[in-house]
Amino acid sequence: MNIVYAIDKNVYKLALVSVSSLLENNKNEKITIYLLYQKISPFIFKKFESLQKIRAFNLKKIKVDISHFKGLPFLPLTVETWFRLELAELLPNEDRTLYLDCDTMICSSLSEIYNRPMDDNDVMVRYENNLFAKEYLTLKSKTYFNAGVMLCNLKAWREHNLSKKLFEIAYRYKGKLKYNDQDVFNIVCDSSKILFNPGDVFLTYHPDNAENHTIVHFIGPKPNTIECVNKKYQQEWWNYARKTPCYKSLKHEYFMSMLKLFLNRLYSISKIENKTIIRILGIKICIKRK
Repeated sequence: MNIVYAIDKNVYKLALVSVSSLLENNKNEKITIYLLYQKISPFIFKKFESLQKIRAFNLKKIKVDISHFKGLPFLPLTVETWFRLELAELLPNEDRTLYLDCDTMICSSLSEIYNRPMDDNDVMVRYENNLFAKEYLTLKSKTYFNAGVMLCNLKAWREHNLSKKLFEIAYRYKGKLKYNDQDVFNIVCDSSKILFNPGDVFLTYHPDNAENHTIVHFIGPKPNTIECVNKKYQQEWWNYARKTPCYKSLKHEYFMSMLKLFLNRLYSISKIENKTIIRILGIKICIKRK
């Protein structure tokens, strides 16, 4: 199995936990993990190598030329979010890969999902109930998907010249798309996608009736913060975090998020239109500005 992450200094700790969960739950599979990056410390790569203690795997680092993405919008994210547009070129010898955002967790074996037939489709994806996106993109399929977990048919990408199409749409609509590269994938792959089965992928803010999931994607507040919305999977995430070399650092981040929340409840100040709103110990004071 080929698994791809795009990392930087801000999200690599989350990626370490994702890899930890992947290795723990896929001990009988031959795994190659590709790390896409633009600039990162060798010290960080050593942290990924240290996960070999969980089980053996191949680790490959690919430095990406960010000049290819010049002029593309990426805030509030980073340029790394665009790297997935070049997957077929960055992995020229692979016919299939599973792209994972760093804020994911693998709860069970990926074998059945990874080897599922895709025919001539470019991606297998998880739908997202984003009514606003579906409306302003006017997708023929009426189905918007989350690009944080994508099973990519790279053989089909090359045959369909998909990367070129992705870049063409990215530059044509830059500044007009709300979710940047995710919107680009939705436009280009609207008629060349298939959906994961129920229970394959869980978006933590999304309604879902499945009791167990193979992949969890922590949309919104991350599991190393007190604001994380799904406490069940957050607790499981910490079990995998303990097996990484950044566990203490992640616990510190969690503590700091608790402290920040506590202080905000003690005192906060905000401005809305012509009003200044002050909250002290739960008491709300509204001051009109001239």
